[in-house]
Amino acid sequence: SYRYGYATGRQYQDWDEWRWHDSWTVGLALTWNVFDGFGTEAAIRRAYAAKRTAEADLFTARQSVASQVDQAHQTMTAARERIALVGTLQQQAEEDYRLTSEKYRLGSASVLDLLTSQVTYNQAQLTATNAICDYHLAEARLRQALGQW
Repeated sequence: SYRYGYATGRQYQDWDEWRWHDSWTVGLALTWNVFDGFGTEAAIRRAYAAKRTAEADLFTARQSVASQVDQAHQTMTAARERIALVGTLQQQAEEDYRLTSEKYRLGSASVLDLLTSQVTYNQAQLTATNAICDYHLAEARLRQALGQW
């Protein structure tokens, strides 16, 4: 630490011919603690330990993000494949419903056959819609893991 000071003033001396005399004073003091009880070394050790902890936390965070990105990418790829598969099943259910409707119109299929075919087709449509939603959710999770959102 350091301190400094400055002072100025005037004083009257009566033994001289009633004159004012200017005076000034300057002071400077320096304090330096040569030995601080190994406090500096301890602070340096604490700083290095904090640095190593921060580096380890950064490594862990990077690994976590990489894992999240990989998982999100796999989920999105699986959802894309599921859309293709469900699309094929939906087309088959639609064709089955169309054929059953025609058979019913011609009298060779029962109402139960027609309703069963219609339910199967509706379920295929619902499954396709869910697959598309799952894909978009997986894409959003991937974008989030990549920091794009």
